[in-house]
Amino acid sequence: MTRSARRAESVLAGLDPAADLDGDLREGTDRRTVLSTILAASRDEPRPAAVRPRRRLLLAGAALAGAAAATTGTVAVLRHDPAPAYAATAPPLRYERATGGPTAAELLRGLADTAERSPTKGSGGYGYIHTRQWQLANPSLAPKGVYLTVDPSETWLWYRDSDRSTRVVQDSPQFGRHETRQPAGTQVGYVCWTTGVVPQSCPTDKLMDPNLLRDVLFISGQGKMVNVTGEQSPLGGYAHLAGGLVLPPGVRAQVLRVLADLPGIAYTGRARDRAGRTGEAFSLDFDAMTGPVRDTIIVDPDTGTLLGYERTLLSLTNPHPFGEMVPGAAPLKVRTPAVVDYTVLLEWELRATDQ
Repeated sequence: MTRSARRAESVLAGLDPAADLDGDLREGTDRRTVLSTILAASRDEPRPAAVRPRRRLLLAGAALAGAAAATTGTVAVLRHDPAPAYAATAPPLRYERATGGPTAAELLRGLADTAERSPTKGSGGYGYIHTRQWQLANPSLAPKGVYLTVDPSETWLWYRDSDRSTRVVQDSPQFGRHETRQPAGTQVGYVCWTTGVVPQSCPTDKLMDPNLLRDVLFISGQGKMVNVTGEQSPLGGYAHLAGGLVLPPGVRAQVLRVLADLPGIAYTGRARDRAGRTGEAFSLDFDAMTGPVRDTIIVDPDTGTLLGYERTLLSLTNPHPFGEMVPGAAPLKVRTPAVVDYTVLLEWELRATDQ
């Protein structure tokens, strides 16, 4: 292993927030091998001038901790800062699919029926959701120079359904563990879109309306959300929804039925997610600004609940997706295909308190 790879490994070790959930998931994929693929560009390349963004982007997910790639060089070239490096990305999941069988739409409708029969876990006036997320982030949106970063985080959310007040505990390598509280009226990760009106949180019962769900899942075009690899898909919208609300059986079922009618959705196969749970995977391929991507959700076959969401960048055709919106931004630099974003939903239930 080269000195660069060893230094990169020491920086990035442990940044995968789901790495300790199931060691078998990494069978055939050695972490050292993954990290040693971080190849720094030449130090002789000039560093782009840092320019503050003129406009703020609506981003899905928070920019949290990061890690810089390491390079080697002589004393003579140490006058120059390192150029952007290739980012380490998470190993892909394995999917098993038998030939033939039901279509994606048929499977999703079957899972919807299962979800409708599966009660919500727990009881009480508070929703509780525990998630882990790993995201490739663009450093131009944070004071980290020109490096690509890996942004892991773990989040515990409590919300009171009666008034939308929230308590959030978040843990990340850069900022550590911290808690925030928001008073009544806080948006809880899901919105009612109305043309010309600022988005507002929806009462849970309204989410039974399939037309409203098409808005919430970005299908109707009423709303749009982007992250550093481009526009969010309806599958990413579902992850956003499930990460902010404990979905009751009827809503879980309605979401799956709306997705069943979505053109282009495909059954990817059975997979073990990054928490070691087995689920049914469904994917959608589309162009997300940076290039073609594949968004994937994994659904629990026993309850119809969402277990996780992943984005794979299939090809990087536009490393500057935001153009003039972020002058001087460092380009994305990642070897494709690459998993650039995933969310694992670990716990979701109703509770009597926000503890």
